[in-house]
Amino acid sequence: MRRQPAVATLLPIALAACIIGCFGSTGATQGRSARGPNWLGQGAIAYADFDDPERADLRDSHTDIEVIRVPERSAGQGLIGGCANTTGSTIALRSNRFSPHRPWTLSFWWALPRDLPIDGGFGMFSLTGKGYIGAFVRGKGEWCALQRPAGVLQVYYFGGIQNVNDIYDGDLAAHLALQGGAWHHTAAVFRMGAVVDMLTDGRRVARIATTGRPFAEGDAVRGLEIGGGVLVDELAVLNRAIAPENIADYVAGMRRIAEYLRP
Repeated sequence: MRRQPAVATLLPIALAACIIGCFGSTGATQGRSARGPNWLGQGAIAYADFDDPERADLRDSHTDIEVIRVPERSAGQGLIGGCANTTGSTIALRSNRFSPHRPWTLSFWWALPRDLPIDGGFGMFSLTGKGYIGAFVRGKGEWCALQRPAGVLQVYYFGGIQNVNDIYDGDLAAHLALQGGAWHHTAAVFRMGAVVDMLTDGRRVARIATTGRPFAEGDAVRGLEIGGGVLVDELAVLNRAIAPENIADYVAGMRRIAEYLRP
């Protein structure tokens, strides 16, 4: 398969693109498009850059993604432009499209509002139905006898599927800047009906392949929450499993765009 060009080569196009401040089908929203390479704009069934603090209705008639909750926006504090502040509440969406039995990708940028203490933690994403899939950071404490903030990916409570508690990094701060205002990218990629890949800043950090059976439509996974104690920007839901090399190119390119636009 031919690799997509790095998003950095699309810099003039990305900078000239119209800004979209809502969720929706990017291929059918009056010519508006997502920031980034063609595969993101063409594959995004939901997208938000949170740049318009006045726009409250994030539901779009072209998709069946229901917006349950979007927290307040913070102007000028995002990776590029505004962002959503999930320190008080998460972003909450609902759709049949979130079922892990089909291929899809969740992509978003996040930053801590302040430096993370050794016993601090935050949420990244969670999927719920007749089971749970989620990623979060848990700090020092009694849970799993952690000594430092750790990155965790879990698959739990699905009948017939073995529970997995993957502490994929027991000292996350040694490998990732956890200071306030440091932006990172997370992607969760659902493949082959049985695999959950998690990538941080374009690098795969965790993989869970189900044991017992694959995910099924009957697992009724519809609820998606993003964030929980972090700022969130450039949120996209894509209708296919994006290749790791394309995600790495996207991350590098968006960092260049952010640097170019920084005052």
